[in-house]
Amino acid sequence: MKKTSFSDFNVRLAGFLVLSALLWGCAIDSGDIEHWKRTQKGPAKILRVMEGERFPMELRAQAALAMVEMERTDLSALHELNLAFRRLESQSPEAAKEIVSRIAPELSRMMAAAGDPKEMPEPLSIRAKDAAFRLQAFADEELRLQLIADIIDFYAVDFASRSLLGDVSAEQVVRELGDPAANRLIEAMDAKMPPDALAKLAELIGEEGSDETKAKAGERLIAIEREMESKEFLEWLKEEFRKSQADREGELDEARVDSVATLNRERFIAQGALTGMRRLSDSPVVAERLLTIALAKPPADAPEIVAQIAHEKRETALLALENRAKPEHLDRLLQIALDSDDSLIVRDHAFDRIAETGSKAAIPHMWPLVTTTSTDDILKRLRWRAGELVLVLGGSSILQEFLSKLPQGARVEYEPEELEGYAARLSVATDPPDDAIRQIARSGGHWVRHVIAAYYLERRGTDEDRALLERLSNDRTATVGDGWTKRDPVLRTVGDVARGSLARLDERLKGDSKGDDSDS
Repeated sequence: MKKTSFSDFNVRLAGFLVLSALLWGCAIDSGDIEHWKRTQKGPAKILRVMEGERFPMELRAQAALAMVEMERTDLSALHELNLAFRRLESQSPEAAKEIVSRIAPELSRMMAAAGDPKEMPEPLSIRAKDAAFRLQAFADEELRLQLIADIIDFYAVDFASRSLLGDVSAEQVVRELGDPAANRLIEAMDAKMPPDALAKLAELIGEEGSDETKAKAGERLIAIEREMESKEFLEWLKEEFRKSQADREGELDEARVDSVATLNRERFIAQGALTGMRRLSDSPVVAERLLTIALAKPPADAPEIVAQIAHEKRETALLALENRAKPEHLDRLLQIALDSDDSLIVRDHAFDRIAETGSKAAIPHMWPLVTTTSTDDILKRLRWRAGELVLVLGGSSILQEFLSKLPQGARVEYEPEELEGYAARLSVATDPPDDAIRQIARSGGHWVRHVIAAYYLERRGTDEDRALLERLSNDRTATVGDGWTKRDPVLRTVGDVARGSLARLDERLKGDSKGDDSDS
C-alpha cells in the first residue's frame, strides 16, 4: 500500500476546505438570511455574507437590510451593522457604497411609512431612521443628501413627539450632519406646532445652519409669526380649546373661549416665533421684524389686558435682539428708550440694546436724562440708566463731561445704587480712569464725586489708595437721598461711605494676598 505523506494530506485538506467554502457560499440564499434573523449566531453569519466578496451583491444587500429588519434584544444590530460597514469600507469602499445604494430606497420607504402625525411610528420605521443616519456616511453625495432629507422628514411629521425617538435624537442628527439637515428642518417649522418645539428648531438651525440657511429660516419664522396673528389661526385655537372641553357639561362661554384663545396665541408668538427669532436675529430681515414689533406701542386708550399683551410682546422682541443690535438700529431704539409715555420695562430693554450698538451717537440723546434734578423715583432711575449708558459708550474719555453734567444742587437726590452703578461701570472700562479718580478723591467738589471715587477705589484701588479713603473717611458732607439711611450700617455722610469702601478694599487686598501666597 502506498503511504500518504503529511504534506499530501495538508494539500488535500486545504482543497477540501476551499471546496466546502465555495459550496457553502453557493448554497446560501435569501431563505437562509431570513432564518438567521431569528437564531443566536445568525447576525454574525448575516454580516459575513454582507462583507463576503464571493456572494452576489443582491444577497449582500439583503443581508444588510436584514440587520435593520431584525427585532433583537440580545444585541444592537444597527451598531454591529455600522461596524461591519466600516470594515467593508476599509477593504472595498465601492462595495460599501453599492450596498447602501441598493438598500437606501427600502430605508426611505420604511421611514415614509410613518407619515401619519396622529400615530406613533412603528419600531421598524424608527430603526430605518437610525440605520439611515449611520449609513449615509457610506453613500455618494447625492444619495447622502436624499437620506438626510428623509431622516429629517421622519422627524418633521411631528417634531415634538418624534425628536427623541430611536438611538439618536433629532438634535444629535442635526449637530452631526450640519447644514444639509438644518436646511431641511425649515420645512418642519409650522405655526401650529408646540411653541417650544418651534423654538428648538430655530435653535438648531441657528447653531448648525449656514448663513443662507439661517436667512431662509428667519423668513419662514416671520411668515409663521404673521400667520399666528391671523384671524384663521385664532379660530383654530378656539376650536382646539373647544375640543379640549368636549367632556365638560353645559355650554361653553364664548367670551371665555375668546380669552383663552387670545392668550394662547400670545404664548405661541412669544414662546415660539419670537423666541425662535432670537436664535436667528443675526439675519437683517429678522432684526427688522423684531424692531417693528418693539415699536408697536398700543394706543393710549387700549384696554389694560390688550396693553399688557402688547408690551410683553415688545419686551420679548427686544430680548430677542440681545447681543445683535447694530448702529443702524440706534434711531429706532432711541425712539423707544426716550418715550416718556412708554412702558418702563420696555424702555429698559431698549437701553440695553442701545448699549450693545456701541454707538457714541447715542450719548447726546442721554444728557437731558442725566441732568434731571427731579425727586421722582422713575426719573431718578432713568437718570441712572442713562448715566450708565453714557459711561458704557464713552468710557474714561467721557468721565469729566459726565461729572459736569450730573446735577449738583444741594437738594438733588441720588440713591446709593445709582452712584455704585457709575463706579462699577468705570471700574470695568477698557481704559479704567484710575488716575482721574484719584485726583477727584484728593480734590474738593460735590459729595457725589467723592462717593463715586470711594466706590471705585474699593473695586480697583491698591494699598497706596488706602490713604485717599482714610482722608475721605473724615468728610462729614451729608448724603442726599432716601436709600442712604436704609443701608446697614447707615450711610449719612461721605465719610460713612468711605469707611465702608476702605473695609472692602482691605478685604479684597487680603484676598489677593492669600491668592498670591497659594500660587507661590
